[in-house]
Amino acid sequence: MATRPRHHSLAPVWLLWAGLAAAQGVTVDHTGTAAALISSGAVAAAAAQRLVVRHASVGANISAGLDALQDDDPRYDRGLWDFPDRGNPGWQAKVDDLVDFAAANLDRYDVFTMKLCYIDTDADWIYYRDRMEALEAAYPTKVFLWWTMPITTDGSAERDAFNDSVRGHCQDHGKWLFDIADIESHDPAGSPLLDAGHERLDPDYSSDGGHLNEVGSRRVAAALWWLMARVAGWDGSTTDPLLDSDGDGVSDDHERADGTEPGNPASFLLRDLAVTALSGSMKLTVAAHDACTLAAVIPQVPAGFVPNGAALVIDIGGAVEAFALDAKGRGVTGASKTALKLKLAKATGAFGGGDVPVKASLKQGTWATAWAAAGIDSGQDARNAPAELAVGMRFNGYVYGATVPISYSVRAGAGGRFRN
Repeated sequence: MATRPRHHSLAPVWLLWAGLAAAQGVTVDHTGTAAALISSGAVAAAAAQRLVVRHASVGANISAGLDALQDDDPRYDRGLWDFPDRGNPGWQAKVDDLVDFAAANLDRYDVFTMKLCYIDTDADWIYYRDRMEALEAAYPTKVFLWWTMPITTDGSAERDAFNDSVRGHCQDHGKWLFDIADIESHDPAGSPLLDAGHERLDPDYSSDGGHLNEVGSRRVAAALWWLMARVAGWDGSTTDPLLDSDGDGVSDDHERADGTEPGNPASFLLRDLAVTALSGSMKLTVAAHDACTLAAVIPQVPAGFVPNGAALVIDIGGAVEAFALDAKGRGVTGASKTALKLKLAKATGAFGGGDVPVKASLKQGTWATAWAAAGIDSGQDARNAPAELAVGMRFNGYVYGATVPISYSVRAGAGGRFRN
């Protein structure tokens, strides 16, 4: 059936900023790796913070991931985030280095941190804890980020013990924690990876069993953006990125498509998305059992697009899922999956340009309320009743949308199905 370009109709959604504050800490783990869901206002606030990360080799991997994210989207400007290579002098010397560096560079940075390395299995948790606490007490206007220890593809009881101590203390005392071990030990679907009961690094994130490859670097870098946005005052609430195409953190009448001006009524139109198949089901008697599938064509994707690590956000009538794509253009988030059909150059992994077919299957959601707002009334029996469902995507710096005519059938209070 024919589709029509999607228009916006939501009221404004405003972010309230509390400013840089360390009064209440936050842990960022594998659940905070979708940088695409951070509003542009929150990203800008995070980018304005002067951060320093004292590190060695895995830190260099993370820094490279930050560069890659910035290359993909200039909003992720890490120009004020320094990653000086401290080397590997031993775990105690690394902790002491942060103490000395902070004292000598207080005026240069707002946020200080350092990471241990996966080789530091003999690190003393008490020593680390006491020095971090002392730094916070000595410099209360600064933020100090705590870290778990990075891991390898081989599990380690020593690393687990250290990391569990860090997590428990940070949770109990409201610290800012970057849980890199948790980020590394969960696959893209959110499943934990263990080796004899111990956390292990997902091999798909690593180049040698310990250091991060491009996929792993981008994943950890995206999580660092999430934490820095929280430090800068973001409350973790995500604005719908499909309804904020001008990237100002607000869904309003000033949205713009590529090449148009904010405030121009004609710019209210999103780029066309050609939807070829759309279906869904809902079960009102069982939570988290709604599902929907989509087949569409993204028009005229520019040549040079590299899928590895790119973000794709899909919105099917309010059922929203964010994916991080792999080198073949596939993504998995929880039980949901997507795949782009791309012809990639073998040497570079880049796309040659043109239309891109995409399929997606979103599962284990609770979306009946969102679909009811679109006209799918689950409160009364219906058979082949007409409605329209808005479908959108945020991909490769652009926003695409269409309004799809559908028919739906419902058994009141039990569930139903729809399709185009």
